Amino acid sequence: MYMLDTTVFNHILRDGIELDGLPHDKRLFATHVQPNEIQNTSNDKLRNELLNVFSDVATEKVPTSSAVWDVSEYGEAEWGSEDGVFEALLSTLNKMNKNKKNNSRDILIAETAIRHNMTLVTDDADLSATVNKHNGSVITLQEFISE
Repeated sequence: MYMLDTTVFNHILRDGIELDGLPHDKRLFATHVQPNEIQNTSNDKLRNELLNVFSDVATEKVPTSSAVWDVSEYGEAEWGSEDGVFEALLSTLNKMNKNKKNNSRDILIAETAIRHNMTLVTDDADLSATVNKHNGSVITLQEFISE
């Protein structure tokens, strides 16, 4: 099972990766966060192309494992656990990339992958290092295609 980060859809579009080149025998997942991030793309043409890629890549939707005020959607997020995993992941990512604005979104995706024993597919080096540091499974898009 694989959780696709938003970077995957950007790279598929930007690099002209054919969708039939993606492994079809794998279960692919996304949360509400990925399409929400795509919706925030300011360029109308690019946003529409990314939304098309997102809809063309057959993903199953799963609720995020935690909720973040002003990010999470009602009915698309779980209350979360009080075990500190979300906070630890967010703290690590914040230290790596100096508190980027979308870190809580990235961690919602990453934590959900970790809690559901999915491999996160991302080309975000800081997010990848964060997931690795917290014993999650993570690969790049190219590694995913090569599997």
